Amino acid sequence: MLVRNLALTVTGISLSFIALILLLPTPSDTPPANPTALILDDVRYFDGERLVGPTRIVIADGRIVAISPDAPAPADARRLDGTGLTALPGLIDAHVHTFGNAQRDALRFGVTTVLDMFTDPA
Repeated sequence: MLVRNLALTVTGISLSFIALILLLPTPSDTPPANPTALILDDVRYFDGERLVGPTRIVIADGRIVAISPDAPAPADARRLDGTGLTALPGLIDAHVHTFGNAQRDALRFGVTTVLDMFTDPA
């Protein structure tokens, strides 16, 4: 039971990181009316044990507040159609050389934890 609770907590934290990455603006994005709220509609998600969905994930103030097909959502939230997409917990890369843009690139690919194997000992 403790392992399952820990897995769900880690999954929630990881999904929050993924959601924050999705909130990062790109040149073509129009600023949302409420930049602290995001809705992922019809998205599947992997909870660490099984694939669930399609469902709705509601994120407010950087935290997942609901995962349910009928979860209420703020009217002014940014909405993303997740049809055919899957939200995953943050990935771990245990062998990274973090020079240049390596850390930024890791986040782009869903890696939220890295173990640097190339740091200067000094």
